[in-house]
Amino acid sequence: MRNRGPAQIPKRIDSIKFSLMNPNEIRKMSSVEVKTADTYKDDGHAYKQGLMDPKMGVIDPGVRCDTCGNKYEDCPSHFGHISLELPVIHIGFTQLIKLALKPRATVAVKFCFTTNPGLIQLTQRSPNRISTHKGSTM
Repeated sequence: MRNRGPAQIPKRIDSIKFSLMNPNEIRKMSSVEVKTADTYKDDGHAYKQGLMDPKMGVIDPGVRCDTCGNKYEDCPSHFGHISLELPVIHIGFTQLIKLALKPRATVAVKFCFTTNPGLIQLTQRSPNRISTHKGSTM
């Protein structure tokens, strides 16, 4: 049998953690802050800080991406962000929130709304040990 090099040895994954990015992480990774809903000017060029800003990638042949410098075939695309005045709930989490708020006999869930936008802390506790906590609200 042939000796396998270190790159060919299968690796075991110990754990995987999924989480949401906080607003500061999103802003750091974002290539542009989108401030206008406009797409293209009358001359055919995209608006800066618009929905088709060239910093998020390009779709026209011969034009280069402002972020990575690649043409449209090679550009992986980049995302932008929109700063909102108030926090919003992502529609994908409504079922989770509904489930967490549903009364149960064996488990109670405590919500901790903080002043940090985008942070909702869920803590499971037994019903006998639930304590009331006056925290800040959004």
